[in-house]
Amino acid sequence: MAIKLTEALVDAFQRFVEWILDMQFTPQQSADLCNSMIQEWNKDERQSKELVIDSLNIYDGILKSVPSSQGSYRQQNQSRFIARLRQDLPHNEFARSIIDAYDTHSFSTANANPKGTIASAGTIGSGITASAPLAATPSILAPGNSLMAAGERLCEKCKNYRDIMPVSTLLAKVLPTNDAPVGNALTKIREIEFEASSHELNELYIKDKIGRKESSVQWDLMPIMHPYCGLSEAQGMYLIFSIKNSSHDCKDFKEGSPVKKSCDTCSYRSTAKGPANDQLVESKLTERILAGVTTKSDTSALQGMLSKLHDTIPTNKATEISRAYSEGGLMTSEPKYLDHCRKYSVGGKFAVCVLQNHHQTCAGHSDYIGSISQGK
Repeated sequence: MAIKLTEALVDAFQRFVEWILDMQFTPQQSADLCNSMIQEWNKDERQSKELVIDSLNIYDGILKSVPSSQGSYRQQNQSRFIARLRQDLPHNEFARSIIDAYDTHSFSTANANPKGTIASAGTIGSGITASAPLAATPSILAPGNSLMAAGERLCEKCKNYRDIMPVSTLLAKVLPTNDAPVGNALTKIREIEFEASSHELNELYIKDKIGRKESSVQWDLMPIMHPYCGLSEAQGMYLIFSIKNSSHDCKDFKEGSPVKKSCDTCSYRSTAKGPANDQLVESKLTERILAGVTTKSDTSALQGMLSKLHDTIPTNKATEISRAYSEGGLMTSEPKYLDHCRKYSVGGKFAVCVLQNHHQTCAGHSDYIGSISQGK
């Protein structure tokens, strides 16, 4: 494919990527993208070149559309674009640089300025005008179209696809709070997860170099910061979908979404007793304070106990969150604020429900009859 790589073309492609991912590259990320595109061009990878040129043709059309259409297109196609890049991750250098930048943007505490609509109405890169499309190649990202070619089996559309599900996100959902101690604990976990993302990415590249052997198709452990194939997750095997389905013709492909098996509807769920106990203590202290006010007694000690309770609860939650993460979801003592699973709690350890069932696809799920079990 005789397309010359120029500074204008790199700049234009970066503008498209920044727009569709709703983020802004740092100078280092821009340099990484440029260098990776040079590597791909030197390898003369036709698929990589087509992705770039097709994207720029689409960007050209979007620039001519009204702002409402721009936002609608991005909303419909952002996840498809990310899925396509992740699918090509082991084989494509600039896909890796874009995903690295996107993951940094998503999981770091420093958020880039979001872009609502395309800022420039006249150009899509230095020297490239919006009225002059770069090439007339068929678009794989045209509005309303799927990223999949005819007959192509994209992992994102499969029932066995398991998307990124960071532990910090799961814990934040089950213990939502604005309390500083909990927020600080979650921030520390996010920092560790961000480091883990690099380790997982390195494992992915090593496995891809080994080839499509059985031992190289699966992750060493369940990945937290990368998607995986859950075909064999019930057997404790987490498959690398980009290797297993590198040719996009996976024989195990089943279009659709997995059946949700939530811990909320499972008979093995044991509800954490901490919130109810805290509420009971608070209620009793409040009653005694009100009684003291009525009898004009000194309630300062009771008010101090109530204040201490309010201060202690967030600290206790933060400590439990940190322990749940550091102990890999199998806690050495019964958690007070996180529900645990009686089926997988063995050997004196308590399996935290939300960390045992990351994607709500638990093989041990058992529907309960009546109210949720309170444990024994």
